[in-house]
Amino acid sequence: MVHGESRLGRGTTPPPAAASRLRVLFASAEMHPFAKVGGLADVCGALPKQLVAMGHDVRVVIPAYAGLGGEPVETIDLPFGRLTEHLVVRRLAVHDGVEVLTIGGPGWFERRTPYGYQDHDVLPFVLLSLAVGALVARARRRAPAGRTSA
Repeated sequence: MVHGESRLGRGTTPPPAAASRLRVLFASAEMHPFAKVGGLADVCGALPKQLVAMGHDVRVVIPAYAGLGGEPVETIDLPFGRLTEHLVVRRLAVHDGVEVLTIGGPGWFERRTPYGYQDHDVLPFVLLSLAVGALVARARRRAPAGRTSA
C-alpha cells in the first residue's frame, strides 16, 4: 500500500499528519538483501519499506555480520553479566528509504550466516536485544520535547 491507495485498492489514504508520524525501530536477526536465511528477512525487508511509503520514520537494526561493513555512528558500552561489552553501531545503508543499522562487537556476530539453531546462538541475540534497548533509551533522552517514541 502506498499513499493514495487503500488496503482494498479503492479510495485514498492520506499521508499521516506530522503529529501522527511514527518513529519505528525494527530489530531483526536478518533483513533482505543484507542477511537472509528465510522468510524473516523478506518480511523485515518489505514491512519497513511499506511504513516509509506511508510517511513514517523507520529504521532497522540487524547484527553486524561478517562482511557487512558500514559507517560507525556511535558506540555503546553495555553491561552484560560481569563484563561490559563495547559495541559499535554502524549505518549500513539507506535501503528503499529505510535506514539500516548494525550493532556488533568483537566476537559476537563475526560469522557469515545469522544462525544455525545451536546453543551458541542464544547469547549473541540476548546481547543484541539489550543493545537495541540501550539504543532506544539513548534516542529517547535525545528526542526533542514532545517526541518520546523510539
